[in-house]
Amino acid sequence: MVVDRYGEEMWKKILSDARMDPEKQYDSKTSYEDKELFQIIRSISLDTDIIVEKVWEMFGEYFFDYAWKNGFDTLLKSMADNLEDFLENLNSIHYYILKVYFDVAVQGPTFQSVLQADGSIKLHYYSHRDGMYPALIGRLPRTNNVNFSALFVTGLLRKAARKIFNIDAKIVTFERSEVRRKNAIIEHVIYNIEPASNDISGFYKQRSARGKKEIPRLSLPISASTFATLFPTHICFNRELVVEHCGSFLKDEFNLSPGQPLVDFMSILQPDDVQMTFEDIETHLNSIFICQMNNDMIRAKTSEKRLSLKGQMHLVDGGNYVLYLNSPEVTSARNCRDLNMYVSDLQYHDATREMIMLKEMCLRQRGVNGKLEEAVCVMKRLTSEMEDYRQRADQLMFERIPAEIANVMRDGQHVEAQEFASATCLVTVICNFDIITMQCQPKEIFAIMNDLFRRYDSLIDRLQCYKVLSIMDSYFIVAGAPKPCDNHAEKIMNLALCLLVETKQVKVPNMNLPLMLKAGIHTGSVVAGVMGTSQIRYGVLGETVNIATRMTSYADRGTILVSHTSKLHASKTSNDSFVFEIRGYLNSAAKSATYAHFLISNKRRSIWEIMECERPLEASIDGYREAHTMDDQVAWDHAEKNMKKVRQIVDAFRGERSEISKAAERLRHLRKTWTSRESNDSGISRGCGSRTDSTVCTIS
Repeated sequence: MVVDRYGEEMWKKILSDARMDPEKQYDSKTSYEDKELFQIIRSISLDTDIIVEKVWEMFGEYFFDYAWKNGFDTLLKSMADNLEDFLENLNSIHYYILKVYFDVAVQGPTFQSVLQADGSIKLHYYSHRDGMYPALIGRLPRTNNVNFSALFVTGLLRKAARKIFNIDAKIVTFERSEVRRKNAIIEHVIYNIEPASNDISGFYKQRSARGKKEIPRLSLPISASTFATLFPTHICFNRELVVEHCGSFLKDEFNLSPGQPLVDFMSILQPDDVQMTFEDIETHLNSIFICQMNNDMIRAKTSEKRLSLKGQMHLVDGGNYVLYLNSPEVTSARNCRDLNMYVSDLQYHDATREMIMLKEMCLRQRGVNGKLEEAVCVMKRLTSEMEDYRQRADQLMFERIPAEIANVMRDGQHVEAQEFASATCLVTVICNFDIITMQCQPKEIFAIMNDLFRRYDSLIDRLQCYKVLSIMDSYFIVAGAPKPCDNHAEKIMNLALCLLVETKQVKVPNMNLPLMLKAGIHTGSVVAGVMGTSQIRYGVLGETVNIATRMTSYADRGTILVSHTSKLHASKTSNDSFVFEIRGYLNSAAKSATYAHFLISNKRRSIWEIMECERPLEASIDGYREAHTMDDQVAWDHAEKNMKKVRQIVDAFRGERSEISKAAERLRHLRKTWTSRESNDSGISRGCGSRTDSTVCTIS
């Protein structure tokens, strides 16, 4: 019901709120505790904002629809052609569903319908299951003292009247009470049922306008012994509950004979609210009576179960006697074996024979259906797991591929490399990474970089750029590829400013210093495409990438170097929003130079606006003071000096010459060379012995 109306996620939430396993699978052929059902109903009420009484009524209506769709429609339609007869046969329906089809030990309710003089029907409902009253009705005021099964039945009956007989029935709770029957408290609810409109077709059974025709008394040529053989388990008793005559089976197996009190050898199991009195039996004539023998059969003295009889009570001889026509309550071959009975004990006209055969077929079918349902559950679980694995594999395969290209590749199409005439590349490097690796443990370094890269990825996605590659302390980012755009340089510069500030939010353990980066930006043409087969990734190549990398190598700690090309492109699309400082020419290749600028800020947008976050209370208004503060620079300079001293001490203990000693020796050698009187151009090598020939002019 919940899944059909609200979806699978709502059902899992309801189970979770009811403190149950949200992954639990419920089987329609398994009985569950009422307490569990009540918890789920209350959770449905809270999560859907529907009062509990209404939920029970909805459950009753849904239960009828469920039974109708799952093969019970033919049975329900064949029960009666009017609602009055249908209500009189409710006990039969319950018995068949609980005992024969589902074979459960749940004690079902009992019903008794009485047609009133005003045309309404009083339906008496008896139940041992406390709190089940609203499910029968459909519409009741909210109350704290409500039998929810009755509301369930109300919803079920209203739906049955509409579905089977195409009528709207007005069902009102007339009276509700608790009665003690057989040392147990039983819920007794009386419903008043009447047509909701003037159209009464399908509501009442057909009655002859001339009244009942009197049937003449006949003297049938049949002996008592023949009747006892035809109905071997029948019992006829008078108003004093004394046996008048009984069937041959009861005589043979229980030594039953006329004149014995009924209560000495038999007790009533169902209806469970009926006492063993003639008056009680008389008021429940339209009910199925299940009576259990108090003694064991002669043939089955070792049997653990006692025989029960199922049938109907009939008033005979003007109401002075009751004839109990019945059959042994056996519904399967297993029941027969438990009672030490056989199918041959039943008369050929007894439908119980066919019932046993049918039940065996049902049991086999239920076994097949159970295996099928189990297989379906396994298939659903495997399908879910396969889908999960497929998504994981898909993510692992295409996580380094832009989404638009990954979608094309999923369709099996080949993706050619593309040339982009204008794109902007950003290369960042974490400064003093060698010092960090010496001061921190490997796990600490991993935690630092994981935190940093998580921050980077969030900003990259927010500013619609693309991360091409990340290796150790370096990040390579591009904008304008694979998705072309006009403002790619503007995006990259805003991203670089954000990365500059965000990097400082990560502290180095054991040093209490913020991480700092340097970055290089260049704009130009690139070639991009999918690279690799087993480990696919998206690669960006070209001289633009090389120049951006060289720009990064020229950048100082905490600075962003921007090529003049990138500056012009960003100024054009951003209306000169960025502030630069001149750096000058830099060698970007063997025979070329690039004019560079320091990127300082975006004068139209603060760092907090670009990052789309709230400004910290202690931070500056635009955030650029934090990006270019000198305190961090001084702290890292001091850390570099200390690390240099440590390295010199370590080298001294190792017996290795320090970098200063090596540099001093090179200077002494250079001085000695310049002060030598010998020509350094003559090719005369020192320490060459007697060789004096020139390696330049080859004169001997």
